[in-house]
Amino acid sequence: MQLAPTDSRFIARSCVPINGNAYRNMRRHLLVIACYIRNRSMGLNFLKYAIYAVLAPVYFAWSVSFAVSGPDDPPVYNPMTKSYFQLLTLDKPAKTWRIAKESAESLTYKGARGRLAVVDRLETHRFILENFDFRGPSWIGLRYWCRFRMLEWSGQRPYSPTDPDRFHVWHPQWYRNEATKCSSNSRSQDNYMPVYYQPIGEHNAIWQASGHPKYFNFYLVEFPTGEE
Repeated sequence: MQLAPTDSRFIARSCVPINGNAYRNMRRHLLVIACYIRNRSMGLNFLKYAIYAVLAPVYFAWSVSFAVSGPDDPPVYNPMTKSYFQLLTLDKPAKTWRIAKESAESLTYKGARGRLAVVDRLETHRFILENFDFRGPSWIGLRYWCRFRMLEWSGQRPYSPTDPDRFHVWHPQWYRNEATKCSSNSRSQDNYMPVYYQPIGEHNAIWQASGHPKYFNFYLVEFPTGEE
């Protein structure tokens, strides 16, 4: 049965907000309020519509405060690092760290060249957790060189994992499993362990390393603006 626009079931269905990105919900909430006001002639139902019209802006303000970006949402600006960050789906047959690195470096946003994200400060780590919803393991711009026993961020000098001045947020088991640890062929140019964010709960993720052939669907890109 097709519902008429004046039918209360039609109005109730058309005025229910959807879940999703808070910015998309803003327009939806405004439409909900307008929808309920437009149909104020619904008699007693107007009371619940009026209540929703009052509470909807409050809900929207709350949803914005907890808004996070999912895979392939627009980049988010971090004023501390003066760069944009974006969580992307790796749309390639091979989803290794090397492919993610090449994909990140092929991207630009507002004139800034991309790279796998550098998360070398606690403030940056907190910003990422507050703004991104990790749906699964996600590559970042850090790798461990097995031969030299050094860590290296994208575009930066290698450093010792024991350097006390360096920020880190490792999983209690820093490597994914025994099979992914450094191989005995330490002279191979591919003898490194790339690092990724491993989700460990709602709004939380920490680092873990894996073998370089490992496939993951997501990667975190940073677009440094170069601003001082």
